[in-house]
Amino acid sequence: RQSEERMRRSQEFANIGTWDWNVKTGQLHWSDSIWPLFGYEKEKIETTYENFLAAIHPEDRENVIQAVNNCVEHGTNYNIEHRVVWPDGTIRWLHESGNVVRNEDGEAIHMLGVVQDITERLEAENQLRESEERFVFAVEGAGDGVWDWNIKTNEVQFSKNWIQMLGYNPGELRNNFDTFLDLMQPDDRVRAKNKLDKYLSGKIPVYAIELKMRCKDGSYKWILSRGKVMKKGGDEKPLRMIGIHNDITKRKQVERDLVLARKAAEAANKAKSIFLSNMSHELRTPMNAIMGYGQLLKLDTGQPLTSNQEESVDEILNASKHLLELINEILDLAKIEEGAMDLALEDTIVEHIIIEALNLMNPLAKKRGIKIQLSKNNILNNREEFVEQCINKVKIDRIRFKQIMLNLLSNAVKYNSENGVITIDCQSVNNQMLRISVTDTGPGLSEDMQARLFTSFERLDAEERGVEGTGIGLVITKKIVEMMNGEIGVSSRIGEGSTFWVEFPRLN
Repeated sequence: RQSEERMRRSQEFANIGTWDWNVKTGQLHWSDSIWPLFGYEKEKIETTYENFLAAIHPEDRENVIQAVNNCVEHGTNYNIEHRVVWPDGTIRWLHESGNVVRNEDGEAIHMLGVVQDITERLEAENQLRESEERFVFAVEGAGDGVWDWNIKTNEVQFSKNWIQMLGYNPGELRNNFDTFLDLMQPDDRVRAKNKLDKYLSGKIPVYAIELKMRCKDGSYKWILSRGKVMKKGGDEKPLRMIGIHNDITKRKQVERDLVLARKAAEAANKAKSIFLSNMSHELRTPMNAIMGYGQLLKLDTGQPLTSNQEESVDEILNASKHLLELINEILDLAKIEEGAMDLALEDTIVEHIIIEALNLMNPLAKKRGIKIQLSKNNILNNREEFVEQCINKVKIDRIRFKQIMLNLLSNAVKYNSENGVITIDCQSVNNQMLRISVTDTGPGLSEDMQARLFTSFERLDAEERGVEGTGIGLVITKKIVEMMNGEIGVSSRIGEGSTFWVEFPRLN
């Protein structure tokens, strides 16, 4: 009795019932757990074979009868899944299995079996299958292929896209993981296997690898293979893994083309830089001679020049000076692009160099009636106050910083309005950076002009306004600033003027 009670409770817990059918009399005995599986309260109907068949879904009834007959007549195991219709119309899925007990003459006497409600399991399987179908549909809709690997059996299901991606037709490839490995380029096979082993053992969190796979015609395609373990056993060992294959052949070709184009551009740029450097050296020698002889003509007191001759020599000297500045700037640009410009970075108080640059630019500013003023944190200072507050120290190359200031001040003079103002300001930014700004009262720059500022040989229509220049001064300035771990920027408004600024990390 205790054993039977334990069996009854176990059956109820597992939603399983046992039955015993007398083949001769048709009498059918159900255990207590079977009644609710058919939607009945205990002993509400007579348990006969006919009533059992009547409860089965009409579409499944013939299959059940055939399975029972095969078991009774031929000894085939009774194992079937079928639907039942409850009295209230509810449809449930049951799984039944059983066998026949025969007498000494081999005649079927009883048929014993078990029945279990599998509705929830089938619904879960259907939901999983639908989810997987939607996943495959979505992935293949994007042109990718899907693989599903049963790690325990080594069987792999390849989607239609996966197969056709390599030029094969469905059915031409074995559904085995070895097929996947065999199609890999030999050099990639070991690499992919090692990565997969590391992923399955938990040493890396993601399985993703780019590799070449052989197509049916013998050619190779670049494939991005990604996968994820979807099922593990009780020992946490992977049992099932699903992955995606994406054809990245075109992307890899674009990457190769970009690499080749970059190398070609770098080679061309290097050749250009070498050419400019060599030509600049060659040009500077005769240019110095022209300037030297022009100065000798002006200084010759024994044979003084006429007024017209002196004007002509001045034009020669001015043009030569401008051309020499262009040659020097091209030399600087070539050095920077070759990485040949050496910087001597040292702790430097910037106010000293600002004053030096200001002294050099004052004569040019006075010719146009332009006033240059100094300020600290947007508070105007006279020169004495500015020098007395020489406290801002940064790590820079003194000579190159002076070149930066001369370039910014020169532009502020050239592009300023007549009798305008230039303001040089030093201020701390977040107590970490030192910003030195040069503000003019010129016509200002549009957003389009600001976007084109730091482009080599970009003059911003300066020729139309008769302003001399090369269009590479700001490019050189930007590169030097960045080489000294600084930043450069500009803000401007049409009709109000422009502010160019540079920032460097403060040392105090």
